[in-house]
Amino acid sequence: MIGVLAAALTLAATSPVSAHGGVATLQLGSERINPGGTLEVVGDMTTDGSIALILIADADGAARPMATLAAGDDGHFQAFVVIPGDVPEGSYTVSAGNGVDLTRAPIVIAGVRVPEGEQGQLPGQDEALAGALPSGVAQATRPELP
Repeated sequence: MIGVLAAALTLAATSPVSAHGGVATLQLGSERINPGGTLEVVGDMTTDGSIALILIADADGAARPMATLAAGDDGHFQAFVVIPGDVPEGSYTVSAGNGVDLTRAPIVIAGVRVPEGEQGQLPGQDEALAGALPSGVAQATRPELP
């Protein structure tokens, strides 16, 4: 009996979080965005912990770190990240990975660059929120670049 209980506790401690059927997902708030624009990123990983968001140029594979997010206990994450203003126009892939899961979504960066003072702002940001933020909303941090 003690062996069965120990095995059950070990299994419970090492089992990954179930993210929507055990599949990692990534959804972007837009398929197209201006350089310097703010992008909503929502997804699920099969484990909790830190998630690296990377912008990859489809043309040459050049990768650029965008943010580090924290997934909740259920593997869910949601954040608003700023597309760097100096990113050239073109087709890109946003990659979200945590060492266990890797998921990707396409995006096109095109149009006029969002001015410095307006980067990171969302429509209606100057108005007060009507209620509390939903659970699972993560604060994105921009990684230090060398």
